[in-house]
Parts: sequence; structure tokens; C-alpha cells
Amino acid sequence: MNKVITIVLLSMILVNCSDNKDSESIEIKSPTERFNKESDINYFLNSKSNKEIYTKQVNNFIFRTSVMSSYDFLERKNTKVNKSDEIELKSESILILEIEDINLYQDVLKSKELTMSKDSTIQYLIGDIQKDLLIEQNDKLIESHGVIYEGKNTKINKLRIMFLFHDLNRRLPFKIIYDDHIFGKGLIKFTIKKNNT
Repeated sequence: MNKVITIVLLSMILVNCSDNKDSESIEIKSPTERFNKESDINYFLNSKSNKEIYTKQVNNFIFRTSVMSSYDFLERKNTKVNKSDEIELKSESILILEIEDINLYQDVLKSKELTMSKDSTIQYLIGDIQKDLLIEQNDKLIESHGVIYEGKNTKINKLRIMFLFHDLNRRLPFKIIYDDHIFGKGLIKFTIKKNNT
């Protein structure tokens, strides 16, 4: 377990050092849509394939999410994984949540819609947000066992948070339930019908 978190944190550091581009806003036309710009795919997932990115728009905020195995995530980041860790990493899931303010072209933590101070928001993002995102699968609620806030995005209009899950079966349908306390947008739900990762 500690190896997994260490590997994920190290990969985040590698990504933070190599990806310093600002990204532009994207117009979302439907609740579930794949990104159509190469830079946005690379920016969000550093994807080498067309994985689903699910979206919901609430007023001027776009909520995006994608779920994959920890192994798949590290592979996309070109992070080498020890053979002894492969099985555990393939069974663990990473849920990526990205929140974008489409009306803001600067630090999202300076938004007038924040429900708490910038410092309190950062503290929330590195800990308590974990309690506000659940997965519902087979009539049971699954809590994440860890959260990583990717703080490098604070100079642009997006926040990116990653949640780690042990008990999620990605091959079965599930629902992501996120209660937004950052901007006060309420419950945001994503229904994932099929996931091949």
C-alpha cells in the first residue's frame, strides 16, 4: 500500500516538472463527451489512447472525471513499475476529478465563488475532500483510501484531484457521487456504464 502511494506521488512530481503549459477552456456540448483536442487529452490524462472522460457542467463550472487502474495511470506517465507491484497496482483504481471555471482565466483559487479562503481550500483539497467523493456500486458506497491534490494547476482555471480506491470493480457499472463544497455547486453525479481498464 505504501509503495503504491509512493509510486503515484513520484509520478505526480515527474508530471509536475514536465508539464507547465497553460490550457485553454473547452466548450462541452454534451454530458459525456471525449475531448477533441490533443493538448487537452495530454493535459488531463497524458493519454495515449481514447479513454472516456465524463463531464458535467453546472453554471460556469465543468466537472470532468476519468477512472483507470493505478498501473495504467503510471504507464501513461512513463513511470517504471516493479513486477512485484503490478498485481496490486492493477487492482487499485485512480479516479481523476478536474474542476474548471470556464469564466476565469487566472488562478481558480481566486474565484469569487470559492466558499472558503484560499488557504482553507488548499487544506480541504489535500484531505477532507476525500469524504465528499464516493462511488456507488452494487448498492454499496465505496470510500477512497487516499487523495492527491495536484497543486501545480493553481495558476490556471482548473483544479485536479486524484482519489485512490481499493474496492472498485472497474468492469462493472458504477456511479461517482461528488458533493462540491469548494464552489457550492451541490451533488455532481456521473454514471459510468462500462469501463474497460
